[in-house]
Amino acid sequence: MEDPDCSRPPCAIGRRTDARLRLAVPATLVLVDGTFKSTLENVSRTGARVLLAGGDVRIEQSGFLRCRGLELFCTVVWSRGARCGVQFDELLGEEQLLDLRWYGDNIRSLVESEDRSRVRAWVGGQSRVL
Repeated sequence: MEDPDCSRPPCAIGRRTDARLRLAVPATLVLVDGTFKSTLENVSRTGARVLLAGGDVRIEQSGFLRCRGLELFCTVVWSRGARCGVQFDELLGEEQLLDLRWYGDNIRSLVESEDRSRVRAWVGGQSRVL
């Protein structure tokens, strides 16, 4: 039976309708039960799989997923150990997906560049903290 409120035919509850983009980028999942440092493992226009740094979460909790300046309102739809799946309240835009893909492809060089800048500032006496 199809859901008449579904924006994309056919609407299958609990089944993926969009392709997933595999990533490994830092994120924060903010829920009623707490704030969880996490890794965004994959993402699509409709949701994401999140690896939590600590703890587990209850399903049907609402909150938001924060990653690279995005705050995506979502609901936890499944949880197994340190992993959970979230469904976004609104579809993720193509431009946002492309930005996340670029970030995933370039995160290693971005982090290395930031680390080099911090070391240079410390060596040059411009920072007391490394």
